[in-house]
Amino acid sequence: MGNFVSKLTDAANDDHEIYQYRFRSAHRQEFPKRKLPADQLSSTSSSTRSSRASSRAASRPKFLGDVKTPVLAVFLHRIRNDKKTGGLQLVVYADIDSIRPRVQVFVSNLTDSSKWKLCADASVLNAHKAVAYLKWGRNCQDYKISTELVTGRFAAHPAVQVKLEWPKVPSSVRSIADWFYKFVPGAAFMLGFSEKMDKNPSRQARVIVALTSPRTCDVVVKLPDMILYEKAMRLPLPLPVGPRIPASELQPPIWNVFAEAPSAVLENLKARCSVSHNKITTFNDVQFNYTMPANCYHILAQDCSSDLKFLVMMRNAEEGLNLKAINIKLGSHEIDMHPVNGQVKLLVDGVESPTTNVSYISAGASLWIHSEKQGLVLVAPAYGIDKLYFDGYTFRIQVALWMAGKMCGICGKYDAECEEEYRMPNGYLAKDAVSFGHSWILEEKPCTGACKLRHSFVKLEKTVQLAGVESKCYSTEPVLRCMKGCSATKTTPVTVGFHCLPADSATSLTDKQTKFDQKSEDMQDTVEAHIACSCENEDCSA
Repeated sequence: MGNFVSKLTDAANDDHEIYQYRFRSAHRQEFPKRKLPADQLSSTSSSTRSSRASSRAASRPKFLGDVKTPVLAVFLHRIRNDKKTGGLQLVVYADIDSIRPRVQVFVSNLTDSSKWKLCADASVLNAHKAVAYLKWGRNCQDYKISTELVTGRFAAHPAVQVKLEWPKVPSSVRSIADWFYKFVPGAAFMLGFSEKMDKNPSRQARVIVALTSPRTCDVVVKLPDMILYEKAMRLPLPLPVGPRIPASELQPPIWNVFAEAPSAVLENLKARCSVSHNKITTFNDVQFNYTMPANCYHILAQDCSSDLKFLVMMRNAEEGLNLKAINIKLGSHEIDMHPVNGQVKLLVDGVESPTTNVSYISAGASLWIHSEKQGLVLVAPAYGIDKLYFDGYTFRIQVALWMAGKMCGICGKYDAECEEEYRMPNGYLAKDAVSFGHSWILEEKPCTGACKLRHSFVKLEKTVQLAGVESKCYSTEPVLRCMKGCSATKTTPVTVGFHCLPADSATSLTDKQTKFDQKSEDMQDTVEAHIACSCENEDCSA
């Protein structure tokens, strides 16, 4: 217990500033209270309060049933063995079309002798604040719990504050809550929170979450007798952090900031991959530079589940420098997009489409291709592609949320794991971006395609001393080599792992029984990978 307390104390000393910040409501910042001269305060305060009260009463009826009909009414009847009847009545009122939406729920006892009721009310007051309360007991007057959600700023970061108050609750509920409360410090410690003893309102709790970056947040929890806090808590997926729109600029209904928040978060969680010139950004937002070898298709993005809904490949185009061509296999369709004379030509199942004002819709509307800006857009949500854009220079793809963890290719797995992004088709990690890109090249049969490169295990040209023994070494992962009968005209260095054997061993690269990719890695070295070939005597039987 002593170590536990000391650790919490040390952490509190290190991060003492976080819980001292004050949460500032966005609504209060946009519409600050105006200060009046002292001689006007007394004369205007009473009239202001009365006018505000009357305007609120006129604009927001206390009971929605006065202006709205119920959207739901449920009656539950019960007949006991002694022939006495009873039951409950549930009525729901809603005003969701208003600029300040509101929902009320009432549950009451059907027997005349009981005055027990439950009343719930939830509403959005403005673009940055929503409130709700729950009352129950005799005419909904005995007990009450209320909550308030407010958006704003905390330590200069966008934040949300949730406040919970329980002015009156049954003793049984309070006893259960007190029992759980004993475990809060230990649970918070296990989750990495720090603790500071403090005296706060006795029947109130506040939780403040500040988004410090798309992947991290600061959390402060203020309880009656303590504060729990943690800085830079990692988020499993990135959340949107963008410019804040003032409430005065929001179009009615002004509460869209709440209504659209879930869709905004979900939209941001969808994975996007892009290729622009030689810069690639994966689904997990890892960026690297990679120059594609000539004439060879690379697997950019593929559904690697058993369904294999789609496959997107890319290669350098023959048209000019930095131009690309893509091939898409989507269900039973095969789609080609490649630049011709400054425009993108489209072929669907071998049939060419017009180069301007393209609009192709497949049978059943599961695939839609149309022109946008200087390129083409493909939409196929049923296959997992929300949007694919290509203009010859730039490629962008956004896949559906349910494709998370099912992807593979140069664009990555879409699994929020950034440390192991260079995953090759064999499941191993490449040493660098070049080896990673090379591993996703799609080989073609000799003499039938434009790609003259293949993946081959190679022998290190030099012998090495390993544990005092002269050894020959073979790569544990394939390296790009020109096909048989072709010679390399351009190479690039790559780092690969090697498995070494005694120099007098009879093992060679032609030994089919030796699977070098399953051998242990004894050392690493740099070798030259072929990226362009000249094929005057290509062996078509290879």
